[in-house]
Amino acid sequence: MLAGQESLRLARRVALSEGAVTSYQTVGLVRRPCNLGGERTYFICSGTGSGHACGRRAGKLYAARQYFLCRHCLGLAYVCQNEDALGRARLLASKKRRRITCNPDIQAPLPIMKPKHMHWRTFSRLHAEAASAKTKADAILIARLQKEMAMYGMAEAY
Repeated sequence: MLAGQESLRLARRVALSEGAVTSYQTVGLVRRPCNLGGERTYFICSGTGSGHACGRRAGKLYAARQYFLCRHCLGLAYVCQNEDALGRARLLASKKRRRITCNPDIQAPLPIMKPKHMHWRTFSRLHAEAASAKTKADAILIARLQKEMAMYGMAEAY
């Protein structure tokens, strides 16, 4: 990227049923100052939706069909947005575990020894957060199972 440049010209070759087509797209750039000095460059999305141009500032553009567009224009969702309460609780528990161990499986026992170069206070806090997140995921699972058992007229397991 050259200094003073306000746009990029992107090319994309797409294979269609009638042959390959090369499409060109000009994407605007905008620079914004960072809090601690310097600046960051963003793309300006050129997608259209609801009859008007998007114009959102985006750090990434995604290749779709023949164009490069932002997440909003493509309707992309984060993984957790497609999860129910149990799935989100499991993702959180797995995320907390990865900070203190290499094994993200929430059913595996938590380690009792801290990773090298981690303070004990940090390890203790993360260990408690991971245990709490697993407990929450287990509670959601138990509530769901009890609801399903009640729906089918089965006796309580407890």
